[in-house]
Amino acid sequence: MKKLFLIILLVNNLLYSQNQLKVDYLVTYNRLSYIERYATLFINDKISVFNEKMDTSKEIKKEIVDDVIDDNTLKFDVKYNDRYYKYSSETKEIVFVDNIIMVGDFIVYDKFPNINWQLESETKIISNLKCYKATGVFRGRKWNAWYSPEIPFSTGPWKLNGLPGLILEAYDEDKKFSFVATSIKYGVVDNLDIPTDNLKKMDFQTFIETKEEMPYLKTDLNRDESVKINFPRAEELKYEWEK
Repeated sequence: MKKLFLIILLVNNLLYSQNQLKVDYLVTYNRLSYIERYATLFINDKISVFNEKMDTSKEIKKEIVDDVIDDNTLKFDVKYNDRYYKYSSETKEIVFVDNIIMVGDFIVYDKFPNINWQLESETKIISNLKCYKATGVFRGRKWNAWYSPEIPFSTGPWKLNGLPGLILEAYDEDKKFSFVATSIKYGVVDNLDIPTDNLKKMDFQTFIETKEEMPYLKTDLNRDESVKINFPRAEELKYEWEK
């Protein structure tokens, strides 16, 4: 009886560990400058958290540029905290932590993305796993994704999700953004909390509108001038409330 109990316990622990996963990704941005940084996706059977680590950036040149009299350029460095995206299968909602420059960090509530993926027959090997290609459009940007049915989690990096297997690689059509899995480990998830202490809550539309309606700033250009800061859209180009 004791041996049977130990066997059952071992099997249960094994099954439980298979429902927990840690996936490391290399994230690249190729816009005004080329940036590489690391991120980790933590998964269990109900929750996934994608943590993009800003302090791992290989090169980061954050510039805010606008037209100023006499072709002067307004530039300043910005320090970003880590980005977090948490999805719950129970609430069907994505909660993420992000920053509005000169305003602060916020915890933002976004609805679960419903991406109409087109499954294709093309395959390739990623991290020793056979992956299949899928294409889909999410908020104005076309994505190519590679997923593995061998890992039956319908999630992936950032906000990408909804395929019959874990997304191990994804990049947009213009190759400005990419996520590539570099390692996969089972049974290593301890805590799926995200840092929300003392952060103000904001719905997604309000967050975007606040971010894109930044005030004019006084500049140090030896004149009484103000400059409007414009933030170009990144992964998301068009939102549901826009016609």
